[in-house]
Amino acid sequence: MNKLLLTCFLALLCLVGRYLVAQSKVVRSPGAELLHRSDSPNREGPILPDIFLKETYGAEISSLPINSSGPWTVDGGPKYETASLRSSAPATAGTRSDDNLHRSSEIRNPKSEIVLPTSGFSLVDNSTSQGQEETPSAQMRERSIIDSLTIGDQIPSGIEFNSILNHEGNLIRLDDYRGKYLMLVFWSPTCSGSIGALPRIDQLTQKYTDQLEVVPITVFPEERVAEVLKIYPSFQKLSLPIATDASYLRALFPHFRIPHVVLVDPEGKIKAITGAEDVTEKNLDMLFSSGTGNFRTKVDRKILLNPNEKLISENTHLENKNIWLQSAFTGYIPDVGGSLIQNYEGFSHIRITNMTPIYMFQLAYSERDLVDYYGVNRIETRGFEKDELTSDKSGADALAWMEEGNHVFGYELIAPPSYDPYQLMREDLRRYFPHIEVTVETQSRKVLALIRQEGRDFPPSAGKPRSYQSSPMGVRMTNYPLQGFVYHLNAAFWRASPTPIINLTGIDYPVDLQLDAPLANYEKLRLELQKNGLDLIEREEEIKILVLKKIAPFKPLAL
Repeated sequence: MNKLLLTCFLALLCLVGRYLVAQSKVVRSPGAELLHRSDSPNREGPILPDIFLKETYGAEISSLPINSSGPWTVDGGPKYETASLRSSAPATAGTRSDDNLHRSSEIRNPKSEIVLPTSGFSLVDNSTSQGQEETPSAQMRERSIIDSLTIGDQIPSGIEFNSILNHEGNLIRLDDYRGKYLMLVFWSPTCSGSIGALPRIDQLTQKYTDQLEVVPITVFPEERVAEVLKIYPSFQKLSLPIATDASYLRALFPHFRIPHVVLVDPEGKIKAITGAEDVTEKNLDMLFSSGTGNFRTKVDRKILLNPNEKLISENTHLENKNIWLQSAFTGYIPDVGGSLIQNYEGFSHIRITNMTPIYMFQLAYSERDLVDYYGVNRIETRGFEKDELTSDKSGADALAWMEEGNHVFGYELIAPPSYDPYQLMREDLRRYFPHIEVTVETQSRKVLALIRQEGRDFPPSAGKPRSYQSSPMGVRMTNYPLQGFVYHLNAAFWRASPTPIINLTGIDYPVDLQLDAPLANYEKLRLELQKNGLDLIEREEEIKILVLKKIAPFKPLAL
């Protein structure tokens, strides 16, 4: 049976994910050839494809999203069917999803009901009669059902957290905040939007310490949050207590996109459910002066697409349509996350939803090349207006930007094995976007060159089974090509960097390598590479650049 791994980009992840096994009736699933999960077309630069490719050595090379939780394990060789990947579920474009990030024995209920966990979060019934042996831990072992909450609802009494960071005590009770406004910020340490929002909210709310308390809440366990946050200096100054291991509270406040903000008034009633983009000084001043704020209500809707289904042609009436060749183009599809999935074994299948043209051109011209991968730092745009191809908007603002109808699109290609899918895709894109001229230029650019230290030998792998394990805090690779690791750095951990990493080691054979350092931290990564006979130096090199030039006004097909 052919295998298929589905990540769920960003968020995107903000993600963690699942390993799916399926078989297609018409187009055979390719296994773990390529997967992509895009958080958003506008989160800190382009979100780049996260690809699983078969390199010429025969192993699977995994490119994992920077905003995934890790660690990730990919086993090479004949036992690849045991591979596991942790990443996120799909998010609505514009923000990161933290759905399914926390592994547990949670029983999900389709009616937004909550099953209390065994650690981290508790809902204590304060009405327990005196002398009754009902402790929070005993109560949490029972199944309690509570409906989800919305604006105007009263927060249940007894909600507390006992897995906390950045707090003197070992317990946080929401009841203790009565008398002040309380802001609950659902976030993820693997989400760039969250990481940027929390320090900003912390600094902003310092002005209102007598009127407002802020509690960030994440589904990640305490040790995982502490590990990841070491990477971000901005969190060193964070004054907010962080509630961790709190996935079950999301049943009270269901959401898909993060940051997700719930504002509670001094009486414990929900005042607003909004996004971090509406947590502004203007809105807070209005809230505390008049009791009302201009907070837009955040409504999360998400349609999950099966990676085996065709976007356009799938239906229940014709089980086998026997499609040989198909190309389709769509506009923005509401409630569907930005995503890209490729399958190659037998027929080729490329499916893209709600992504900007820049990503489509990136895929069509990068093809499956691990060396000339056109990340954001190897794409040059000319003649486009601000926010035309990408945007730094988030949350509701990002959704409004996409709903304008001329920024994000969908694309699907089904082609037989005798056709080059990337050549077909390039031809399609010329028809769909005739206002964009695409060329590949060789330019002198500043790069980070991975080199072998002078006089140092780098022996080939000892021939053990191939594997690749990676997280934001390091990598372990056995019998694996070094170029696959360089590709992974560019596509995931350094995707927002203005400087691409290129491999100038001359090592073209599988190697064994272990690096215990934050992969997104240049200084620490370089020190770890130096211990292994390698180095990462800044220099000028001639590299290929993908150039997108606007040569005419854009006239959408359907507008």
